[in-house]
Amino acid sequence: MLGNIGLAGKWFDTTQFSQPQGVTIGNVGRNQFRGPGAWTLDMSVFRTFPVGGQRRLEFRAEAGNIFNHPVFGNPNTDIQSGTFGQIMGIPGGGGTINANASYVERQIRLGLRFTF
Repeated sequence: MLGNIGLAGKWFDTTQFSQPQGVTIGNVGRNQFRGPGAWTLDMSVFRTFPVGGQRRLEFRAEAGNIFNHPVFGNPNTDIQSGTFGQIMGIPGGGGTINANASYVERQIRLGLRFTF
C-alpha cells in the first residue's frame, strides 16, 4: 500500500495487476483491499435560559467534523481506467479531489429560540 491521495499518486501498487484474458475474472478475492477509512467528531451544546413565567430562551450550537479531519473515498478499482488505484473523490460522489483539499469540511450552526 502506497497511501497517496488524489493527484499525489496511487493508493496501492497497480503494477501487480493486469487485465485477465478471456472470460475470467482473475484470481484476486473479494474485498482484498481497503480504502483510507473515515472518522469525524460532531458536537452539540444546548442551554435554556428562563426569561420569566412560561417564556424561555434556548441557545444551540452544533458543529460537524470539529477537528476538520479529511474524509476521502475509496480508490478506483476499474483496471481499464486511467485513474486505477487512485483516490479521486469523496464519499457520496461530492466532487473530485484538488491539491491540499480537506473533505468533509467543518460546519458550525448556531441557533436561538424564544418560546412563549
